[in-house]
Amino acid sequence: PEFHSFMPMLITKNAVYVLCFNLQHLTQEGPAFATCLDALCQWLDNLTLLAPSSKIALVGTHRDDLQRAEIDFVHSRLTAAFRAHPSRRQWLWYGDQCFF
Repeated sequence: PEFHSFMPMLITKNAVYVLCFNLQHLTQEGPAFATCLDALCQWLDNLTLLAPSSKIALVGTHRDDLQRAEIDFVHSRLTAAFRAHPSRRQWLWYGDQCFF
């Protein structure tokens, strides 16, 4: 929260950004899922607003702690959440090209 006022100074328009998140937080309902998804969406919104031509890669961590069914579940949840997000027209989601 303290750095939010500095964010516009740190973001450049022609860069590649990597947003890392814990895949385990997206495997079940509850506060961890909501917090992780809210943070991802907030970062995506900020980056698309401040650097619309930049590329953004989402990187899920802790993949080795999940089973294949959990990974597929996370992928479907992210796809559904991003398609339902109000800013979805600004995001290009290549869900079928994701790999974990």
